[in-house]
Amino acid sequence: MDPLLIGLLVVAAAVVFFVVEPLVSGLRAPSGLDEDEPSEEDFRKRAVLLALRDVEYDYHTGKLDDADYRLLRAQLSREALETLRNGAEVTGVLEGSDEAADDPIEAEIRRIRSSMKKVAPCAACGVTLAPGARFCGDCGARVTEEEKGATPDEGEGG
Repeated sequence: MDPLLIGLLVVAAAVVFFVVEPLVSGLRAPSGLDEDEPSEEDFRKRAVLLALRDVEYDYHTGKLDDADYRLLRAQLSREALETLRNGAEVTGVLEGSDEAADDPIEAEIRRIRSSMKKVAPCAACGVTLAPGARFCGDCGARVTEEEKGATPDEGEGG
């Protein structure tokens, strides 16, 4: 027999084996959510909190004025509070206290604000540098060690 034909038969047999083996062994893919998988409520909560983070970032980088910032923050805070309340009611966490629902939102806002204080403007063009950046994303200038350790003025919108 030809060695090429033998090789093709071995490859064909391997392919057939890997296709048929799961069917014969009875293995099935899980159809429900695992404990580690986020629920739809978790996705909604994350989306609202990320939107709040983006509004904070846009405000601190000067992309939003005070009026727009206050309006967007109020709307997103209400939505986040409603989402957190719905999630807490589902899990039985909320015990009739509005403060219990406010704490996660305020903690997330404090975390975002503290991370924003760790960025500095580029010495060459003034664009806000990304945390840990070695080069400016706008002009390409090298970030100095002083810029890496610098923080913007505390009075700036915060």
